[in-house]
Amino acid sequence: PGARLDDGLLDVVVIEDAPRFEMAWNASRLFLGGIEGFRRYQHHPARTAILDGTGPFVHHRDGEPEGLADRLEVSVQPLALTILVPRATTEDPKGPFSLRERA
Repeated sequence: PGARLDDGLLDVVVIEDAPRFEMAWNASRLFLGGIEGFRRYQHHPARTAILDGTGPFVHHRDGEPEGLADRLEVSVQPLALTILVPRATTEDPKGPFSLRERA
């Protein structure tokens, strides 16, 4: 929630391990909204992140499942992509992004 494509930050989300019934009970929040209200949810905005585990851990990159990893290093290269975005509308006068010009 609240992730922006143009802020130069990673949105690192951690869901702490929990009993299966608790994860199942809160799974709908992931797709229908409100996951930030789950007590085991953590959000960490960062320019660089290094994740270390005591053993191989499951992770997703940009919402896509990846293989197991013992260590993961990620960073953002600001303005590395040119992205076409919808224009602002009367319902959303600022549009979905705060557009920034490349220097």
